[in-house]
Amino acid sequence: METVNFLRDPPSDMAQRRQDLTHIPSGFTLTLEDHDLYWPFVSNVWSISTPANKATTEKTGIETSWWQCRFSRQPDAPTASGIVNSSRRDHTRTRCEVRIKVAKNLSTGIVTYTRTKASEGQEHSHSLDEIDQYKINSGVKNAVLEELRKGYSAKEVTKNFVGKGKASIYPGVIVCGGEYLDTAEVGAWRRDLKLPATEADPRRSGKGETWEEELAKAEESCQRLDMRYRLLRVKNQAGKWSNGIVWASDHRLKTLAKRGYITLFDSTHKTNLLQFKLFTWMCRTEVDHKTYLPCAGALLDSESGDTIAAALAQICHWIKDLGLEWRIKYALTDDSAAEQRAVALTFTEESKESLGNVFGEVEHLLCQWHCKQTLNRQLHGDVLTPANRHLQAALWSRRTEAGCDESIQAALDSIPDGTTIKRKNKPWDPKRYIREEWQATKRRWGNYRRMQEQILMQVRTTGGNEGWHNQLKTALGLRKNQNSPFSLAGVLETWEDCARVIDARYKKGLSQWNRKELSVCTEFPWMKQFPFPAQVILNDHLVAAQNRQVEESQITKELTESNECDCKEFWKWLLPCEHMLEAFLYGDAVEPDWDKYSSLFLDQKFDVYEGKRTEVAVDAGADSEGDRSMEKILASSKLDMEETANRIKDRRYAIEDQIRLSGMTLENAERVMRAYNQSLAMAAEKLAGMSINELLQLEASDS
Repeated sequence: METVNFLRDPPSDMAQRRQDLTHIPSGFTLTLEDHDLYWPFVSNVWSISTPANKATTEKTGIETSWWQCRFSRQPDAPTASGIVNSSRRDHTRTRCEVRIKVAKNLSTGIVTYTRTKASEGQEHSHSLDEIDQYKINSGVKNAVLEELRKGYSAKEVTKNFVGKGKASIYPGVIVCGGEYLDTAEVGAWRRDLKLPATEADPRRSGKGETWEEELAKAEESCQRLDMRYRLLRVKNQAGKWSNGIVWASDHRLKTLAKRGYITLFDSTHKTNLLQFKLFTWMCRTEVDHKTYLPCAGALLDSESGDTIAAALAQICHWIKDLGLEWRIKYALTDDSAAEQRAVALTFTEESKESLGNVFGEVEHLLCQWHCKQTLNRQLHGDVLTPANRHLQAALWSRRTEAGCDESIQAALDSIPDGTTIKRKNKPWDPKRYIREEWQATKRRWGNYRRMQEQILMQVRTTGGNEGWHNQLKTALGLRKNQNSPFSLAGVLETWEDCARVIDARYKKGLSQWNRKELSVCTEFPWMKQFPFPAQVILNDHLVAAQNRQVEESQITKELTESNECDCKEFWKWLLPCEHMLEAFLYGDAVEPDWDKYSSLFLDQKFDVYEGKRTEVAVDAGADSEGDRSMEKILASSKLDMEETANRIKDRRYAIEDQIRLSGMTLENAERVMRAYNQSLAMAAEKLAGMSINELLQLEASDS
């Protein structure tokens, strides 16, 4: 029987046989035929320590071999700094001493399994599921290799074996120990086989296919993958129709509803031939501070606020259909005007009941890394560098609103009155730019706002989205600025494949929360009181404390009366920081109260930080309700204007691409671009000459 066919319909006792061959109950035997059938599916559990002696086998007729648990490896010796590769298994925690003897009686056809005397009465220090996460057994691997030799791609084989719902045609894979099979591992096996590349990548877009045909195929992919989806057709602010598709799986929607207290979303370009923008909504998991789950996705033909808002509203409705409420309080994006407008359109106090979002109006925060890049791009040179430096202080360092205001005012004062700079052949006022773009939106980017909650101090950037985009483009085989040949359905299926890898990492993190340790715990036993992700943070602080001691210029920082520190790292995690560890290990400070800090994770994981406010002082004082309402109206109008400007730029880029592809003469190309610029100038001149009353009349006639 081929292994592949075996996985389609495995024996009903496969799960029990794998457990028996792992734990070896007393008096356990199998026939030689059954041994050859089931043993490959526990090959990841046992590694041979003493093979059978050929002469003894011929003499006695019994082939005897000795095996040890694969997790019997000696613990890694800790390095001088205590740093270990956290991606590897921790042998101190899972070292297993179980050993067995396998005796095959060749005359009777019976195989007898017994524990060695040294391991009698011992149990494995790990579960079978845990060892399946680290190594795929040879039974499943041989089935995968059979399919790879037929010329299928790694992606196709992985989808067929462990695809969700209708996508999987081998339901026996899970019970046989292949649940954690992923595309990267299958791809490595395929490369080892040195097979020729498949002739055609099914993800590529067909020649001449329209966007309607490609959306129809994307719809079929969603049905096959058993995902929720909806085709979108939305009239944007300019009166033009935008199209796209939004999708999500129920288990990820549940995670988004539960963990989406702060939700990141962003788009990436050039993933498909039609140039649809790929959006992904992500949330941080509770298992550590580095894993972000992709929970929903969308492919949209335009980056307009109305279309993004339609996708957001659909995600809200799906979550509500599941009987859940989206606990979104903060939306974190880059400085895209369309994304900011979409959040403002979707999450309002009025939509709280209809969309099911717990907090109603959502506060929009901007990625601090993108803000830093924007400041460096806009404020540079001898005149503007001091202003940049003051705004960077407000972005990263200032802890109170008053301090933020002080830095912004210092930035304004550093620029001489009447300063104008020529940008794109037009005068540009840097002071006006700072007032409108930074001072008016300080709550979205200023460090003082992030200092008010632990979760905001921890999640400062859209790095989770950026890493996800890199993973997607690597899976698609795309390089930076390379045009993609893939179809919408191909991108959607690749998105789902990559999301499953993150799902497996998330599940693995849950299983290792309190079961894994860093080797540095041997030297510092107090670390064992903390879960593994907290140990990683504490180890970073420990290394920083040791480095401070190496640098003689570093002065040991004084702690507060409660033997704690007031630095950002302490308030960020509420765990002993480098200054506290330095004072304890190398100074005269008392030992930190480890029970107090470890109790933070007694009943919760990293979700304990959600909604947890810091005790850092924040300046009092707020605008009146009327002032805030007016500011909201003006801010919303500003987003609309920025989105329109982005559409004008996109249209210019599209015209440039058409000119390059059409083979147009230089004379005609110049005429087209001149006509485009003249039409913009005429529209701007008309708008500049309109009074407020004329604008009101225009709005009334449009409505």
